Amino acid sequence: SSNNTVENAANTKKILDSIHLQSPYLLISSAHHLPRASLLFKKAGVHTVAFPCNYIAGRWISSIAGIIPGIGPLFIWELYLKETAGYYWYRL
Repeated sequence: SSNNTVENAANTKKILDSIHLQSPYLLISSAHHLPRASLLFKKAGVHTVAFPCNYIAGRWISSIAGIIPGIGPLFIWELYLKETAGYYWYRL
């Protein structure tokens, strides 16, 4: 059982080593999380091929309500900051 991506990469390495599967392995994750996940799996010694999914994309709103700021972009910004900070932290 893993509580975070670092533990997931380490546990995955142990499992793959025990069953002697050949790399590369397919790493599927959210597009925003994949750079950090790929880095952590590489550091754990797991050679992966990244496959992003669950892209975050905005929609063009063609009504007047579309120009009024909403709270939604703040959640995406928080996600971006978390993934960017995490990526550079683990890169060190």
